[in-house]
This record gives sequence, C-alpha cells and structure tokens, in this order.
Amino acid sequence: MEYLQSLYKEINRIDEDDERMPPGFKAMVSPPQELYFLGDLSLLQKKRISIVGSRNPTPQSIHWMRVHLTELFIDNSLVSISGGARGVDSYVHQLSMDQSCPTVAFLPSGIRQPYPKSSIEIYEKILQRGGCLISEFPPDEEMKKYHFFMRNRLIAASSELLLLIQAGLPSGSYMSAGWAMKHGKTIACLPSFPDSPQFAGNLKLLFEGAQLIRECEDLRQLLEICDKAPPSTK
Repeated sequence: MEYLQSLYKEINRIDEDDERMPPGFKAMVSPPQELYFLGDLSLLQKKRISIVGSRNPTPQSIHWMRVHLTELFIDNSLVSISGGARGVDSYVHQLSMDQSCPTVAFLPSGIRQPYPKSSIEIYEKILQRGGCLISEFPPDEEMKKYHFFMRNRLIAASSELLLLIQAGLPSGSYMSAGWAMKHGKTIACLPSFPDSPQFAGNLKLLFEGAQLIRECEDLRQLLEICDKAPPSTK
C-alpha cells in the first residue's frame, strides 16, 4: 500500500475533449466525462483484449487460463484489460505480468480508495511493470454498488474483443459481455455443460451469437479479425 500511496500525487486527469481520451470511449452513447489514471494510458491505443469472469472460477476455468492465456500473453505486444477484482480478473492481470505483457485495471472506485483492498498488491505490481490503473471516479470517491456497471462498460468498450471466461446468471460479467455485444463488439466465450449454473451466462451468449473459444489459437485468430475490422460505433 505504501508504494501505491507514494504515487497518488501523480494521478492524472483527462476530460472528454482531451486527445488522449480513447476513441472507443468517445463513440459511446454515454461516454465518461473524465478519466483519472496512474501509469501508461497509451496502452489503450495498442493491440488489446478485455477479459472478464467470475470472482469464484472453477478449477477447470483456472486451469484453462493458466494454459491458454499464458500462451496468448507470450506475445507481449498484447495488452490485457480487466477489472482488478478477485477471481478471473486477478488471474488475468497476474498471468499477463508473468509473461511481461502489459495489463490495465479499471477500478469501481477512486484511485485513492482502491477497491477491493485485497487487490492492492496486484495494483502495485501493475504499475511497477508498466501497466495502468484507470477510474471514471474522482480519486477520493469510495466504491458504490452502481459503480460496477459503470466500470464494466468501460472494460467492454476498451477493446473490440471481449473474452468471457465464466459467468453465471445474473452476474456483472454477463452484463459486461451483453453490453459489449449490443454495442457491436466481438464476444468470445468458453463453453460448458448445458446445465452448469456457473456457466449459464456463457451458454446464453453463445446461443445469442458469441464466438466459442476452445484454445489460445482461437483467440489469436479472433484478434487478427478484430484488428482488421473497423472499430464499432454503436
């Protein structure tokens, strides 16, 4: 926590008219009026993938991430984006950093009130390794329940490809993917058994047209397609 606190004086702010505001945010129906950040905001201009999922992933989901995300992140020109929560988010950030792949965390609170407290060590590592912490909320604003939806829509808007590892119904991860699908993003999901409640959100999105993902190579192919396609403007 001391390291993070030492950086608070370096928190940057940009508004909606700033040229550094990511183009994907400016195209939103309700774009953020301002962003606060620590670290390298230019990561949102590079090749990137947003990844979300349950705070309580199954052992199978954890194993899949360790095998296939590790292989994906070997290409350290890729930037991973997630929400800093325990579970899938934390695995995404840590697996990225293990492969020297830059990672970005969006917070549901102000940066001087980092949430959750259990992720402070992850947040510090992200900054130490060239990543970025971003929040739509003023630095001293504490987490509020409605902040999660606001945070999640920015994660979804940050990339043309969003990977859903595991989501039940209802869940914030499912809502993030649903928002992304409605706004023209490419959604990728891991499959599961039809009666698995832990993956009910995945299965619903797959039925509605999301891309089924088996392994790292599927993700690589989708990333290439998304890179060549014009940005979504919905």
